[in-house]
Amino acid sequence: MEEFELIRGQLAANKSNYIIQEAAQQSREFEVFYIRSAGNIHKPALISVTEVSNGAGERFPINGIYNKHTVYTDRTADFSTEELTELWNLLKDIGLFRLARVGITELWIAAILVKIWWPYSVIESYLEGDNYRVVVARDKILSVLQRYPAFVDGDGHAPISELIDRENAIRRQMELLPVISPIPKSQAVVGYLQKKRLCLSSVPGKGERVQLFNRITLASGGVVEILDLNSMPTVNQELFLGSPRDSFLCCWWASLFAPLSLGWPLTRGSLTGPSRVRATVIC
Repeated sequence: MEEFELIRGQLAANKSNYIIQEAAQQSREFEVFYIRSAGNIHKPALISVTEVSNGAGERFPINGIYNKHTVYTDRTADFSTEELTELWNLLKDIGLFRLARVGITELWIAAILVKIWWPYSVIESYLEGDNYRVVVARDKILSVLQRYPAFVDGDGHAPISELIDRENAIRRQMELLPVISPIPKSQAVVGYLQKKRLCLSSVPGKGERVQLFNRITLASGGVVEILDLNSMPTVNQELFLGSPRDSFLCCWWASLFAPLSLGWPLTRGSLTGPSRVRATVIC
């Protein structure tokens, strides 16, 4: 805030007008442009959605038409009439502007549109890292699971499609269904592979692990590994047992994104960050 006030003070004596805004920390955002209807200012005459992506790999990417790393893609046709209406209902009350261009992060787009199909939802930023689920009952750790998204390991010969068939056959043979779901060859999986410049006919190298989806859920073909409680250092066990001390919690689980294995000693700071651990009461 002090830096902001300093910059604003310097610009006050300048004849040029500037817009100062918080720096974006994402390489992908959306710009929504609208013009209000001349006959009814509460309705849009035009509304469009443009995806803005930046491939510079910078911490604070600066998007603009003069930045060679910025790419603009019209995404209006990807939004239904209902979704555009939901966007308009949010933007129209920000200010009574005749026309405006509003920058929205990808997370906010998801938060706005999810209300169309479910009134109350939890929207979170996607995090990468080792994912663990720790179940605690009062003063005892019941289980520790490491969770994995759907994946296949290459053998240097078979395409991804065949590797998926092999994995699903093993799951059926082990009678893991329906607790562990088969890996689908859905459009979501195909789209995720395309982002990595792969497809179902791609042949991974021997020992190469190919992640097939971004979400870590059993429904999307993910798997879990039961970890030995004795392998967790005492300091880690104490951190989990001492996290939620409210007396009304009889049982809870925490999803943890850890930079290291739980076999390594962790600090309390690594568990209390908002993007690292989430606790949920289950009884």
